[in-house]
Formats: sequence, C-alpha cells, structure tokens
Amino acid sequence: MHGAIQDITERKRTEEALRESEEKFRSLAENTSDVIAIMDLQGTITYMSRKIEDETGYKKEEIEGVNIQKILTPASYNIAMNRIQKRLSGENITIPFEVAIKNKTGHLTPFELNTSAVTKDGEITGIEIVARNITERKKAEEALIESENRFRSLLQDIPSISVQGYQMDGTVIYWNEASEKLYGYTCEEALGQNLLDLIILLKCWKG
Repeated sequence: MHGAIQDITERKRTEEALRESEEKFRSLAENTSDVIAIMDLQGTITYMSRKIEDETGYKKEEIEGVNIQKILTPASYNIAMNRIQKRLSGENITIPFEVAIKNKTGHLTPFELNTSAVTKDGEITGIEIVARNITERKKAEEALIESENRFRSLLQDIPSISVQGYQMDGTVIYWNEASEKLYGYTCEEALGQNLLDLIILLKCWKG
C-alpha cells in the first residue's frame, strides 16, 4: 500500500512539473516577436503561437492540427521535411534555413527557421521551430545588390578611370575596362588574382 501511494505521489509530481514546464514554454512563445511552432515527425503542427496570425492572417486554431504543407511552398516543404529526416538520422543541425510561408491570401513571405528536436524518454517525438520574418533583411540585401550593380555599371562606362576592387588580402574582386587597358589583363584574367602579383608581373614583363 505504501509503495502504491509513493508511486502515485511521484506521478503527480512529474505531471505537475510537466504542466509548469508547458505553461512556461507557452508564456515565452506567446510573448516573442518570432513565430514559435511544434510539429510531429509527419509534419503535423501540434502547437502554433499567436504571432502566426499577424504574419499570415490565419488563426492559430486554423493551423494547429494540419500539416505544415498548408503554409509552405512545395520547395520549402521539401526543405523542412529534409531537415526532419536529418534530425532523425542523428545530425545536430544548428544552421538556420530559409523558407517561403504562404499567408491566407497566397502572398509569400520569407522566413528564417531554426529548429531543435523535441524529445520524450530519450526519443525524438517532434521538432520545435522558431521562425523569423526576414522581409526587411531581404529588401536591404536586394537594395545593396542593386546599388552595387549601378556602381559597377557606372565605373564600367568611364573608360578613362582605372578602378579595381579587392579584398583585405589583395584578391581582386572588381576590374573595370580602364584597368584592362592600363594593366593589360582582362577582367577574367584578373579576378581572383592578387593585385600585387598582377602589378609585379606587369613590371617584370615591361622589363
């Protein structure tokens, strides 16, 4: 009898600790700017934070219980499921990956996902997902690329000014048309070479 009472007491303590842990998790998940989700090994969403409503227009109740395929593009779904398989095979993957999430109207939004395994009794039972909207970062990256392209185009169209771009170690990453005429190396020949090597070789060639 004493043993039975002790077993019940231990079970109650375990259940209480589990309940408190779940409450803490949900409290944190509902008060972060990121979307927090948990899905099982088949991709079914078992928990979704309220932040998803701001990001997609779906109510969390519309998302919970359905497969993650509902809000991902086919390519993004394949990426996510591939990540699950790698987790199951024992790989400890910490590098985030990007997916496109569909909102209720079909509009796509870029998100960066970090995942971690959910375990029970030493077995992986699901995947916890932290999803961050990276729309602004993508816009900044695109603006930077556009600015660089305009800059390169401008320099390429000025035949009288020799301009080179190179990394800290001197590796050439930009070589305009005027540089080709001045140094005698084509852009294809110069890119990836060390600037000092090119200049030294030129001096030796000229004698």
